[in-house]
Amino acid sequence: MADCHNQMPMEIVRLIKKDWKKLNELYRTVSSDLKKDGVCQWDWFYPNRFVIGGDVKRGTVYGIRDSGLII
Repeated sequence: MADCHNQMPMEIVRLIKKDWKKLNELYRTVSSDLKKDGVCQWDWFYPNRFVIGGDVKRGTVYGIRDSGLII
């Protein structure tokens, strides 16, 4: 049986510039899934890299870090 107490807990964290690649992947995946489901909330124009970059600079983007990785 695995010892769950030695694992790092998941944390909600403010994302920073080094998390950009994972954040961009998340936006692309979610946008694609929304489009497949007929939801046209996000498109090629929004959110774009400028909007996302501004959100990161302002410190308004959060994500889940699990074992050191953004998921």
